[in-house]
Amino acid sequence: MMQWMNPRASRACLFGALLAAVTACDDRGPEEPTSTFGTAANQLAQQPEIAQPNVAANPTEQPPATGPVVGTVAPVPAAQLPELIDKPLPVVPPVLSAADTATARFLSVAPDTFDTGKYKSSLLFTYELGRVFVQPADSIEAKDPEYELAKRKGIPFGLIAPIRGSIRYPEEVVKGDGAKYPLIVFLHGQHNGDVSHLGYDYLGKDLVTQGYVVVSIDADTINMSMQTGMDGANRGRAQLMLATLDKLRQVNETGQVDGYGNPGILNVLKGKLDFDRLGIMGHSRGGMAIGTTLLQNVARKGTTFTDLKNYVAEARASLINFSYTGYFHEMVNYPDIFAATTTTTNADGKATATVDEAKLQAAAKKYGIGFVAGDAPPYKFKGAFLLAPTQTLPLMGISDVPFATLVGSCDGDVQSLSGLAFFDRNRYSVDKDPSSHYQLWMRGANHNFFSTEWRERDTLRSGCAENHILLNEKEQRRAAHFIINSYMRYHVGGEQKFANYWNGLARFPSANCPAGQGTCDESIVLSIQKSAKDRVVIQRFDQKTPEEAKTNRVGGAFVMTGFDKTALCPLSMEQWYYRKGGCLPKALTNFEYIGSATELLQVSWNAPGAKLTTDLKNLSTAGMDYLTFRVAVTETVGQEILVSLTDSNGKTATVTASDYTDALYDIPRPKAGMIPMVDNPADLMPEMSSIYRAMNMVAIPLSAFKDIDTTKLSALQLEMPREKGGLAINDIELQNFGRAPKPATTAQN
Repeated sequence: MMQWMNPRASRACLFGALLAAVTACDDRGPEEPTSTFGTAANQLAQQPEIAQPNVAANPTEQPPATGPVVGTVAPVPAAQLPELIDKPLPVVPPVLSAADTATARFLSVAPDTFDTGKYKSSLLFTYELGRVFVQPADSIEAKDPEYELAKRKGIPFGLIAPIRGSIRYPEEVVKGDGAKYPLIVFLHGQHNGDVSHLGYDYLGKDLVTQGYVVVSIDADTINMSMQTGMDGANRGRAQLMLATLDKLRQVNETGQVDGYGNPGILNVLKGKLDFDRLGIMGHSRGGMAIGTTLLQNVARKGTTFTDLKNYVAEARASLINFSYTGYFHEMVNYPDIFAATTTTTNADGKATATVDEAKLQAAAKKYGIGFVAGDAPPYKFKGAFLLAPTQTLPLMGISDVPFATLVGSCDGDVQSLSGLAFFDRNRYSVDKDPSSHYQLWMRGANHNFFSTEWRERDTLRSGCAENHILLNEKEQRRAAHFIINSYMRYHVGGEQKFANYWNGLARFPSANCPAGQGTCDESIVLSIQKSAKDRVVIQRFDQKTPEEAKTNRVGGAFVMTGFDKTALCPLSMEQWYYRKGGCLPKALTNFEYIGSATELLQVSWNAPGAKLTTDLKNLSTAGMDYLTFRVAVTETVGQEILVSLTDSNGKTATVTASDYTDALYDIPRPKAGMIPMVDNPADLMPEMSSIYRAMNMVAIPLSAFKDIDTTKLSALQLEMPREKGGLAINDIELQNFGRAPKPATTAQN
């Protein structure tokens, strides 16, 4: 659950400490205060300074980073070690039916991610490698006149954030064999007071045994600042991510030393980190920061000494003028910074502060404060994962990096289900984007249980009642273990044994299923958007008017028959899914619980046989092996679609869509009996009318359409056989999933 500092509750204790810092640094010169926030943030300052190389720099410039990284690294005490996942008892994997492989939905069962690796994990260490000045937002934007922030709108602010967190690595890094190890970096979200960076060690420890170095960033200083409420794009977290990577790159090049100049614990990583195999994952606000990181990686927003000077002057004056201290909470740890300022009182009784640049430069050196590089070589990310991300502002333009977004249907914290919108707004990105993109809809998953440190269940959403579809902590993390670790091992590490799953060709592994047995593809619905070279879009419904939508992307007619109502809806930039404006002629009722922001067609009917038919103009399917589209069901729990393809010779073949997808039934039940043509009575509770839905993929292999020439197609028809219903549809296309099985290699180093 997203936890916030209450400005009124925390104001007194923060202000007392900060006011003491201000008083101590004033011209009258009382004793320096000691931090009331503990000693962790002051570890670097307490160590002896190391002789720095002579680098010519003006006081307003940041010297280039040279030499080994100075920092403190220590093992996490046994009592504080995070909870690891309960690995399930051995289960019998499902046996695929002996169906014709040409028509089978799955070609294999994915291997689980509990396999024994050939590497031994180090201890879990915490690290602190200096500090960085970030700017979560350009300026104050709050509107609360009680604290005079409205009068300060436009004033630049910032934050001094420690570069700290936790790390594991394979003990084999000490070998002089020239091996390099791929790097995975995690970034948590907004939970004040929790040791959030430890919450993903259940993922990290097992990745390390497979040959990865895993870092989890501690962003709690950002969490504790009221500036986080202004940072709609989570830019401060993205800057911290890039600053951490910059510091790790320096460790890789020059090593790490402690405060006495001796080789540090992380010195063993010198020359061992493979920055050509780099993956990042963020949860909640950290998830949105992953998107911002990808954008800033190619167009950085750096910080400078001048930014720090302006921030310090404003912080000093503000702490004297008014008692709203949430924006400056970390300053109590840096008395030498306030000692670099002097204040004067104006005629109106308000204080202003000036900064001695030389003293501030010396203080920045003492505390190890650096700046976010505004110009640096971009990192070669092999994979990015957004776990239940927020998205206060719409992020667009992500390209050249495979990304996946995982959204829980019972997320009671990020109730806007923002990860769906991130996928929708970036799934096509630029026309020649070479990367694949993924959306995972985990039915029954909430927001908090992806982290072992976020132990409180978030708000219970409608339709997510206990004992129905809601997952418990262990079930949710067991499934996440496969999704996140297999994604990183496939995209970052190149482990091809996971390729079939991430190409839609393999079942979810039984050992990682929420229940720990059987199958669970009905609980985790995967949607895939292939790169530009591996897709042919037929109808995306991104036209501006319903009249324009009567022609598809290949120039053929698109015809709707038997529907009572239809609406064409554009891509939404709203944060909240239910504010879907711009639909023409107007949005249909009962579609408000679809969390996706994508452009789409809404249709409803009250008699069986309604059809969507489109002319394919003898479309060649060369290089493609799947027909795919995305749908969301409304009005009923389940829906069926009869999919027909007609070839250029006039022959038609029909396939039942539910044989190839779990997207057509909103409750996680495998297809059985009359499902989805008839809803299971247990799923017809009153609150099920308001369960949250997502646009999910239907993927049918072209080889399933028997006795037609699938190399040249003249028409596609989607028929609705149920007596009534509502359906949202988009992204009708051909894709290449590589139907031929992939070799199961596990090469790492």
